[in-house]
Amino acid sequence: MPIFVRNINVEAEDEGPNLRLKGRLEDRRSEEFLHVMEVEILFALTDARILEISGSMPQVPLPDCHMALETLEQLIGERMVPGFSDLVRKTIGGPQGCSHLGALIMNMGNASVQGRGAVVRKLAPTDEIALEIYRSQASQLNLPGSCISWREDGPLVRRFKKSEEPHITMSPAGIRYREMEFKAKAPICLNCVHFRSRAGCSEGVCELKGKGAKEYNKACEEFELFA
Repeated sequence: MPIFVRNINVEAEDEGPNLRLKGRLEDRRSEEFLHVMEVEILFALTDARILEISGSMPQVPLPDCHMALETLEQLIGERMVPGFSDLVRKTIGGPQGCSHLGALIMNMGNASVQGRGAVVRKLAPTDEIALEIYRSQASQLNLPGSCISWREDGPLVRRFKKSEEPHITMSPAGIRYREMEFKAKAPICLNCVHFRSRAGCSEGVCELKGKGAKEYNKACEEFELFA
């Protein structure tokens, strides 16, 4: 029987344009709980920026441990991209924080990438669109060069660099917009997308002439891009 066990669990929940992570760390020593810590993080899908963060410590060995929760607010506005773990070590894991709390949040940062991938799989209607979104997000999140699979000269990065497709927003609207382009097999009016208005689809109104705005007006209504 082990004399010490650490369990870390992270769950991701889809909340529209954001993703909520719920993390829990449990340490057991000689069958007794030593640490039980919980953290919730709400971050934006578009840029992985932390919007909200909160935490609790149902079980800790010393009363002073609870004071480490005050360091969490330092992460609001930060992005969960490569380099996030170093930031957590310096802030949450520093002399005013808690290394165990920091370990939980670093695991949540790693899991955030998988959570974003799950959202893509949920929303993207085809593997082609999913791959394009992954490609777009990989650059934004600084994934190339972050590990052996994402090394600059590796097959994964070379595969993604082959495409020169424009950035695809990590949002339901952005994904539906890309779906429309795939179905129409031609560019869709970006003016509509930028200004969230069907007015850009009317002949003579669209500033991006020659992009087929009028032709794809029906597609806009069919997919309810601006609902």
